[in-house]
Amino acid sequence: MGRVILTLALTMVLTQPGFSNAATLVCRPGVAARSYAVRYIGVFIERTEQLHETVGKFAVANGLSVSSVEGMNPNKTSIYNDKTTFLQSANFGTVITIRTDNRKNIAKITIGNNCWAPDEDWRPYWKKLSTFLMRAGYKDAAKPSAEGQLSRH
Repeated sequence: MGRVILTLALTMVLTQPGFSNAATLVCRPGVAARSYAVRYIGVFIERTEQLHETVGKFAVANGLSVSSVEGMNPNKTSIYNDKTTFLQSANFGTVITIRTDNRKNIAKITIGNNCWAPDEDWRPYWKKLSTFLMRAGYKDAAKPSAEGQLSRH
């Protein structure tokens, strides 16, 4: 149980804006965390919470742990909010992240292995999640540009 909490805590801290350059995930020598696939799906900004709830249900149904972290920056001209949901396999090897924010109508979904169990096959999780999301009505979207928003779903 302690390993689960430590892994989730490290994952959540290291993915927060501002921490990406300030901290490094400590792995076994010669083992690195990797991202294998990225998918963008369209989601109206008003429905991002529904997406996070949907992937949470997927996690429970497929034996994955689920956690999330939210951020807010009220100091900018317009308030910036983001949310990242983490799905993690039972042996801690495969990690799926779903990230949304209030400036884009796009959710970014990434899957990879972390350095705790880097040899776990991530592909079955990716296939199940992709099928689940398509059946739930989510559609693929183009990678968002830095300045614009895409309207989909």
